[in-house]
Amino acid sequence: MLANGRTVAAKVFISYRRDDSAGQAGRIQDRLEREFGRDLLFMDVDAIPLGMNFVKILHEEVAKCGVLLAVIGPNWLDVRDEDGNRRLDNPNDFVRLEIAAALQRDIPVIPILLDGAKVPKAAQLPKDLEELALRNGLDVRHASFHYDMDRLIRGLKGQLVQAAPPHVSPLRPEDHPKIEEAEARLLQAAEERRLGQEAEARRRQQEEERRRQEEEQSLLQAAKERRRRQEEPPPQREEERPPPPSFLAAFPPGPLLRTLTGHANSVWSVAFSPDGRTLASGSLDNIIKLWVSASGELLRTLTGGTDKVFSVAFSPDGRTLASGSWYNTIKLWDSASGQLLRALTGHTKPVLSVAFSPVGRTLASGGTDNTIRLWDVSDVNEASK
Repeated sequence: MLANGRTVAAKVFISYRRDDSAGQAGRIQDRLEREFGRDLLFMDVDAIPLGMNFVKILHEEVAKCGVLLAVIGPNWLDVRDEDGNRRLDNPNDFVRLEIAAALQRDIPVIPILLDGAKVPKAAQLPKDLEELALRNGLDVRHASFHYDMDRLIRGLKGQLVQAAPPHVSPLRPEDHPKIEEAEARLLQAAEERRLGQEAEARRRQQEEERRRQEEEQSLLQAAKERRRRQEEPPPQREEERPPPPSFLAAFPPGPLLRTLTGHANSVWSVAFSPDGRTLASGSLDNIIKLWVSASGELLRTLTGGTDKVFSVAFSPDGRTLASGSWYNTIKLWDSASGQLLRALTGHTKPVLSVAFSPVGRTLASGGTDNTIRLWDVSDVNEASK
């Protein structure tokens, strides 16, 4: 390329920090591109082809440049990462890598000071950037942008005019260990981030499981307490005391017909089918059992999941059985075959009660999330006929 009739061979490397000066850096790039052309500008990692080793490319591009522009905005020195650490203190920080590589090669580094920013003091910088405090900078302000850029361009033309460089690798032998060290640090940082994310995911999973277990224990304890209060006779006044035994003897309790056994945990709900021939039972052993009510014979066992069953109800035609469970779901079953027809989700806590409407087209459910929900189940009942 020609500038005032002379050959400009070296590149201009523009280093900036997105969180501090992305807009102004882009404006500076556009102005320099009109003056020198795109091929003589390198603007950080955006110019690195996909799939390339960016640490190596950064070192190579810095080695090719005749001058590096360090664009410094008001927040450049104190930009923080997601953990609250100053980015400039991270050895893997792109801006630090770029400027340090130029300083080590004694390449001119010009601080471009945006809107009143100052060149940082050596005590504010990491060791490999301390020399930046000694470099003469140029103020670029919004109000005088074009005038300030004209000054910069005149200075750059004087520094970039040089003989064509020999065709040799821009990397010096001493650069390779530095590149390998930077690559190793980046890989280690990526692995530490991955391990940290996995540990956090495990912690959240354990916390959620602990919360669910505490909620389950609380619910079971509340149910036991409620049952105890129901079974405990209320205190009676004198006039409410039961009649003497001679009167009770005239109305003896009905005989026990049979006892059905087979569940491995507490049975929370039972329901007769409309014709009275089938009895359904739901238990905390995650199982629903259907029995012949006349004989107590077990018809079938429904095991369509691992949910603790709190409630069961037959549809008016007896073809569908609904169950409410611990894991916030209602399940609809074909009572004749035991096939799971559908699972209804929407509650955010366990479902303790289910009931069909008189015609069987609507199902009501009540949960410990303090809600009652109504479901249209007409299509399920029609399909089971």
